[in-house]
Amino acid sequence: MSVCATVLDTAVKVVTVVAYAFTSVQLGWKFWQWLDKKRKQKKEKDESNTMEMGLMPRGRFVDRVKRQAEEAWLAEFGPVLEAAKAAGRMEIQAEVRRLEEKLEVQQGLQQQWRLRVSNAEERETGLLGRIEGLERRVPPNLSRRLTTLEASLPTITHRHG
Repeated sequence: MSVCATVLDTAVKVVTVVAYAFTSVQLGWKFWQWLDKKRKQKKEKDESNTMEMGLMPRGRFVDRVKRQAEEAWLAEFGPVLEAAKAAGRMEIQAEVRRLEEKLEVQQGLQQQWRLRVSNAEERETGLLGRIEGLERRVPPNLSRRLTTLEASLPTITHRHG
């Protein structure tokens, strides 16, 4: 009886452990399903809250809704927006024209200034050229004659204030 009791006792223990394991797995699975259900409910609740607040989660449906809203907005405000763009473009073109005119005036003034400077340089070189030509034609004994002339006319050449 002792062997039979031991085998029977072992069999009961094995069945108990298997039943306990099965029950644990089943309860774990039920718990997992319950937890997943709670997550889904929370997700749905969050989505409904965001929809109520006007915030939409990303998705194909949301993209389509967003595109439709943009098209409706453009249909309503498109002409106003185009008019504002045209007015802005005209203002920019007027500003560009004004700046181009100002630039042309500045370039004209700069060109006149260059002409004046080049004329002054030509005049200067012309005067210098004439002076150098006159100096070349001066006779060598002129400096002695000038000294004699200066000595004879002290009142004209050496004026005292």
